[in-house]
Amino acid sequence: VPQNITYEEAVKIALDTVYGEVDDVDFEYENGQYYYFVEIELDDDREAEIQIHAMTGEVISIEWDD
Repeated sequence: VPQNITYEEAVKIALDTVYGEVDDVDFEYENGQYYYFVEIELDDDREAEIQIHAMTGEVISIEWDD
């Protein structure tokens, strides 16, 4: 499985993007690419799911769920 970004690096990138508590981390294959999906819970009961490209570490998207 091709990946340059480790699990720990993905978590750090996610927490640098949205500060909170990591709830879950998934590693998935989607549209020919590998991604980390990091779920972060915030103090105000909102949750963010941050999609991170596993090769570049680029934040692809942030989805908010409240």
